[in-house]
Amino acid sequence: MPPLYKNDYYATKIILFSHSTKFLTSFNFEMVSRIDFFSFFF
Repeated sequence: MPPLYKNDYYATKIILFSHSTKFLTSFNFEMVSRIDFFSFFF
């Protein structure tokens, strides 16, 4: 997974969404869900 740099905030979110749609493994889905939660609410 790419590092969450502030400059790449939106780019990272797009990459994570694309990964979540292409690789729906339990691990990736859990990680993306947690990161999206913090991205949206914090």
